[in-house]
Amino acid sequence: MALTDAQRYINEFAEITIPGSPFTVHFSGGEVFLRFTDLLTVTRHAKEKGASSVVCVTNGAWGEKSELARQQAKELKSARMNRVNFSLDDFHQEYIPLGSVVNSISACLEAGLDIGIKCTVTRNSQKLHNIIANLKDLLLNIPFQAEEWAYVPSLNDKQIPKQEWLIPKSLPQEHCPELILTILPDGTAFPCCGAGWTPRLILGNARSESIASLIQKAQYGHVFGVMRDKGPAFFIPYFNQSEESLPTEGYVSTCHLCMTVLNHSACDKILPTALADWKIERIKNALGGLWNPNITVSIPSKG
Repeated sequence: MALTDAQRYINEFAEITIPGSPFTVHFSGGEVFLRFTDLLTVTRHAKEKGASSVVCVTNGAWGEKSELARQQAKELKSARMNRVNFSLDDFHQEYIPLGSVVNSISACLEAGLDIGIKCTVTRNSQKLHNIIANLKDLLLNIPFQAEEWAYVPSLNDKQIPKQEWLIPKSLPQEHCPELILTILPDGTAFPCCGAGWTPRLILGNARSESIASLIQKAQYGHVFGVMRDKGPAFFIPYFNQSEESLPTEGYVSTCHLCMTVLNHSACDKILPTALADWKIERIKNALGGLWNPNITVSIPSKG
């Protein structure tokens, strides 16, 4: 992503944010430390524009030389970066020596930065508690954010066999979280962090549309609204009614189910009806006791 684009997106978001309301900016990659100077610049810019928290995600490879790692961590702290999240799991450690990550984490702690550990797991991989144990006493008595995520298979995934997926016993019923506006280097905008991205979730392009319009799309009429209010399991009966059945088991998470639903060959067939029913339900809920069942509400299939 061009530095000027990143700064403009931050400017636009700051302009539409209610004064005094906190907002968070996350930088991820790829590997953000490959553009360290730009990372410092956009961190300072976000803070100047009112961001309450600025976070970046890294694989920690920049800790290969401990002295350089300490210098970079100090510069991040000076730029007012709040937290550095480390991707630490079997997938990353296949390529990144643990010693480099330990040096990076140590440098951040020494500089006074908060840290987080993000760990993707499969059935037989190391789990979060194993990863933290590998760090020995590094995080002893240190508050830090820790997240363990089940591996989400991509479409036609051949890398991780299905027997390694962590599949719960029941169908995921959770709703998608609130809007997390994610903008890719080419400007493509999604309403979530990316575990289940699919073309039908695209909001638009931040290079040609305002941040305000992208957020408005996500809140009104976009399929993400249903995912947020009802969850992807909401769509399964519509597939069954259209004689295009969708399995009710075998999903790792809500993100996996969402991706499967929106990439199904019959999605275009069932989506207009499902969206219309959702919109009518929202109107009923808004009207409460004023709702008159004798009044017909017509909702366009698009818009």
